[in-house]
Amino acid sequence: MGVEYWAPFADVVVPPIVGPLSVEDRYFIEDISIGCVAYYNFAGKLGIQLPIMESLIRLGCVICERDFFKEGRTLEQMGLKDISVQEIMRYVRQGERD
Repeated sequence: MGVEYWAPFADVVVPPIVGPLSVEDRYFIEDISIGCVAYYNFAGKLGIQLPIMESLIRLGCVICERDFFKEGRTLEQMGLKDISVQEIMRYVRQGERD
């Protein structure tokens, strides 16, 4: 590679990457409790095991010193606890509930 290749990049200033400064950041708290736990509970309702997702949630519980399985989004909160898998699939596909 010659100077012609590197010259355009030599003057570019790249700002530092800034991430969360604490595990109490919404990227941890919301993503785990609302996103991951909801997916995990939904999969459980469908009889699907998600061992890696479960491990990530458990790791988040340890890191954040919180019980996301208790705090997180439940099937009951989503209105899916007492309906069948077939009703859930209809709701997902057609947007209609019985």
